[in-house]
Amino acid sequence: MKRCPRPESHTRILRAAAFLLLLVLSGSVLTGCKLLERISLLPEIVETPNDAIRHIEKQVRREMRRLDIPGFAIAVVDDQSVLWEAYYGVENIDAASPVTTETVFRVGSISKVFTALEVMRLRDEGLLDLDSRIEEYLPEFEIQSLFHSDEPITVRSLLTHRSGLPRNGTLPLWYWDPGTAVLNELVGSLKDAFAVAPPWTRYKYSNIGYVTLGLLIEELRGGLWPYYMQRELLRPIGMSSSAFLSERLPSGRTIATGYFPVNGKNLPGGEYDIIYMPSGNLHAPVRDLATFMQFLFRDGRVDDTQLIQTETLREMYRPDYASDRDPQKNGLGWFTDDTYLGERVVFHDGTNEGTISYFAMVPDRKLGLVVCATSDAFETVHVEFVFEALDTLLQGMYGVRRPPTGASFDEAQASADDVTEFTGAYILNGDRLDIEQTREGLSAGVSGFALPLTAGGKTRYTASHTMIPGGYFTIDFLESGDAMVKVGGAYAVFAPKYPVAESLPETWEAWLGSYEVHPRHESRYSDAEILWTTDIVFEDGIVWSEDGKVLLPLDETHSRIMGGPFEGETMQRDPDTAAIEWAGFRLIPVAP
Repeated sequence: MKRCPRPESHTRILRAAAFLLLLVLSGSVLTGCKLLERISLLPEIVETPNDAIRHIEKQVRREMRRLDIPGFAIAVVDDQSVLWEAYYGVENIDAASPVTTETVFRVGSISKVFTALEVMRLRDEGLLDLDSRIEEYLPEFEIQSLFHSDEPITVRSLLTHRSGLPRNGTLPLWYWDPGTAVLNELVGSLKDAFAVAPPWTRYKYSNIGYVTLGLLIEELRGGLWPYYMQRELLRPIGMSSSAFLSERLPSGRTIATGYFPVNGKNLPGGEYDIIYMPSGNLHAPVRDLATFMQFLFRDGRVDDTQLIQTETLREMYRPDYASDRDPQKNGLGWFTDDTYLGERVVFHDGTNEGTISYFAMVPDRKLGLVVCATSDAFETVHVEFVFEALDTLLQGMYGVRRPPTGASFDEAQASADDVTEFTGAYILNGDRLDIEQTREGLSAGVSGFALPLTAGGKTRYTASHTMIPGGYFTIDFLESGDAMVKVGGAYAVFAPKYPVAESLPETWEAWLGSYEVHPRHESRYSDAEILWTTDIVFEDGIVWSEDGKVLLPLDETHSRIMGGPFEGETMQRDPDTAAIEWAGFRLIPVAP
């Protein structure tokens, strides 16, 4: 029986607590949407591939001990050969069965790469146009919006996370009541949700966007998603031990249990399939993912069959969608970076109930690696671990060293008159980031610690430190009045500006109080009526929720989440019952 997991917004609260203080004093850095601890893989000179492997293996063992990771698997791919693969620890702490080549992992959002691949195959076959409105293929598609825009949601905007859709729909992750044909109902749940922004305004990571693409594939291919994708994509590629439903895995395969570190103990995550199959339910062993990487290095060819066109793969890798006001670098289904290592890296990570996975490659070298770890704690280091491992491999195999780090800016310096509009409070991953004007210029601070900023143009500022990956981070102040924070020139995080209130506005007061959090929709697979409890409070001029969200009430019926993974999403309040609905949850007020 599928069981109700601990909800994402409760167990995976992504906060940037004391961001700048940790950034400088302990070497922690923010990449993507995570706090990452600075690690070093290269205490010695790496001259050969064997040197590189030894260094990576040493780091694996170190992180497993330090983070108490129960199980770990890694494979390094060099074109058509697996240069090295290794398996550590156990699949399940209680069973104590070892991680092996046959161990299957829940690889989460790496699923999206396969969804994007199939969409591009449909495009190449002339069955869809990337720039067509999604309603052309899904005429019943519907979402509410507080914005006035005629810009349509297109297939391309969904592929690039620029559709303006929220992160998730409004059904619980475990809502299997309709069975395998759940995608239609999940996409249909968007009629009760609100757009985050007009399409093409900015990057906003969306799971439900890729579920929408999965439903599109079902409509155009004429088959249910998990069955079609396993038969027509996974098996031809050679991923014979992988599936988008756990029940479709070969018999005898064990799925590794993911864990969450809580008070010094590893607590198991849920062992269930999530209904977000096209965006997060791929089950695969590391060796199958290495096989997939070899397929990509063959430019999409399987024996004499060109499964996807070579130029199409290259198109998917190109970071054509970043701009000065929207600097997140990604292609079609992939994230990209050409700054940190001085070479283009194409990658995607995945998380699913305590299992953290990463798939990264340097296409021009036909070199890459796959990593799976069964502890949520690995998420604090996984991005930097992978990039440092690639750096090690490039040195050992090609003698290529990472380029000197440092920001590159225009010579123009912002004058004192330019900076006043930038001062204020910004929300960075659920915490408050204060930009203040000092005698020397601007500073960025949190928790009483301030870091000086150096002007690098009219709207861009930087701070440098040896403990920051890439050597620096930048803050770009946008025309909208918000900001974008980038670490090492690579990872962009949207930081909205918050209108701090000196006293509690009357329209904000209605949102405050204690709440029980319930599933928004009933499901026979739910284990509990009350998922958790939370308080919404007004403190230091800002509305905070105890479970890690910053809220900006727009009026007594609508409130916007500021910063973090749910940035820009709308909560709706019923003025008669005072209940709040958002995503898959209903917050019911508790009488004082």
